Amino acid sequence: MGRRRTELIVVGALALALFSWIGQRRIVDDDEGYYLLAGQAVFDGLVPYRDFFFPQMPLSAYLYGAWQWAVGVGIAPARYLTAGFGAATAVLVFHAARRSAGSAGGITATLLFLGHLLVLEWMTTVKTHPPMIFFTMATLVVLTGGELSPRRALAAGLLAGVAFAFRLTLAPLFLVVASTVCWRAPLRSRSLGAAAGGCSVAMLGVSAVAASHPARFWFGNLGYHALRYPGDGWVKDAGQKWRALDLMLNPLNLSDADGVGLQTLLLLVATASSVWLLEDRSSRAFSITVGLLFLVGLLPSPVWTQYATVIIAPAAVVAAHVLHALPSKARRLAHVLLGVYLLAAIPGFSAKVVATPVHARPVALDDVGRLLASATTENGVVAGHFAGYLVAADRPILAPARSQFSRLAAARLSPEARKHFGVETDLDMETRLLAGEADAIAFGWIIVPRTALALRDAGWTAFGQVSGVPVWVRPARATRSAH
Repeated sequence: MGRRRTELIVVGALALALFSWIGQRRIVDDDEGYYLLAGQAVFDGLVPYRDFFFPQMPLSAYLYGAWQWAVGVGIAPARYLTAGFGAATAVLVFHAARRSAGSAGGITATLLFLGHLLVLEWMTTVKTHPPMIFFTMATLVVLTGGELSPRRALAAGLLAGVAFAFRLTLAPLFLVVASTVCWRAPLRSRSLGAAAGGCSVAMLGVSAVAASHPARFWFGNLGYHALRYPGDGWVKDAGQKWRALDLMLNPLNLSDADGVGLQTLLLLVATASSVWLLEDRSSRAFSITVGLLFLVGLLPSPVWTQYATVIIAPAAVVAAHVLHALPSKARRLAHVLLGVYLLAAIPGFSAKVVATPVHARPVALDDVGRLLASATTENGVVAGHFAGYLVAADRPILAPARSQFSRLAAARLSPEARKHFGVETDLDMETRLLAGEADAIAFGWIIVPRTALALRDAGWTAFGQVSGVPVWVRPARATRSAH
């Protein structure tokens, strides 16, 4: 086994160990439950958008469904899949930087990637981030490695299409592929055609799912994101965006557990400086990707700092190239900044990973799901206002309980629009529960007091409690309606 391959294996193994450890400690995010429940739904024969609300591109539902089918249901097992994507991305970061900056550059880029708080916090969550970031990096590595032949352009287009199938905001990746082919490919026309063909193949599945109910597809990917925040228009609330930018770019917010300003600002400065410092044009694709995806990440309302996670891997590669190109005296200062960069993640890492409450970790929420399962028969229907509690139950889910975000959207729509887009309100869920359409419910992080009081008055009783979360069951006299 050659040295270069050994380096990749070592990087991958260390990154996998790190992400696996983080994945079992980092608290469960609000979104993870509905991604995993969507995965279970598609393997039960349901189609995203047509049969249930889904607020992202469809590939993550099929990915997480396939994993649960193969490995088993639960948030904790799924975190090992995302840890694998994180480790694979670290390998690509090392490989991309090593090509032009040597092994030292590869190590630097990997440290910049693994040491960024956004990566440590979000790269293990069961969301779109881990797979889409991996496929984004894979696209860039293929685009910039060796002669850009039609076959390589085809692969890059295919990978970009797969990345896009996880999240609509990755559409700028198609522009990166097209522009890179135009300036790098010897056979420009053939390579552009090949790249377009690769994108088209990747989009076949998305097109088929979208065609099942176009209106619900566009509502899930665009319409919902326009109404999830109060106000008119698609892009709104400049004040909230400014506060998010402050967290992302202000280098003085080191004491804030959510502040990633110093780290992200250093990466963006390095990326901008690459235009003047780097003669190697292969880094241009990485730099353009960083700029475009950062700007697109500011469009949704509200803007969350996690949206910048996608730029960290390509920015780390560019920063390593820049560091390698600096004169020796400037490189010493850069190494000091690298040390400060890594130290800046400690407060947030301690709060978000090391000191997390046990009851909010994946295993604890999976315990709630197993308690729901023990409270019901194999075909018993379960519910909860927080989808994460339902994942490990491996039971049919009451429709409006699949996602708290569908109920948020429904609250801002007319009754006719709710029916058209297939979403229901908290009140609709309460009505279904009182009608006996579910057999057990978990109360916890998200709770609607009115519903809890109504169920108590209707005779629902406590079955048990785990991880601080009570599970109630419906009275035996209730008759569950057909779905």
